[in-house]
Amino acid sequence: MNIKKLSVSERETILLQNLGANIKIDRMRGELSADDLGKALKVGRQAVWLMEEGSASVDIHLYFKALFFLGFEKDFIRYLLWDERKFLRILKEFYW
Repeated sequence: MNIKKLSVSERETILLQNLGANIKIDRMRGELSADDLGKALKVGRQAVWLMEEGSASVDIHLYFKALFFLGFEKDFIRYLLWDERKFLRILKEFYW
């Protein structure tokens, strides 16, 4: 099995750290434990902790699932509609 090392720029690292910190703040604001959020996302507490730290080793879809679970789907959809090309460019940076 080939393991590909992930190369993440400083800008992407900061983006993920900010996103993770915001997810943690909103989780705590909703009085959810990391276990509660993990159960809702069908992952373990450690994956939630890594996501909240902004780790690039966590799949990006988990960040999206957390945002939707915490009730940010309207903000997310508004952002998509606001600048679809910019969003697609960001996704390409993560996946391709």
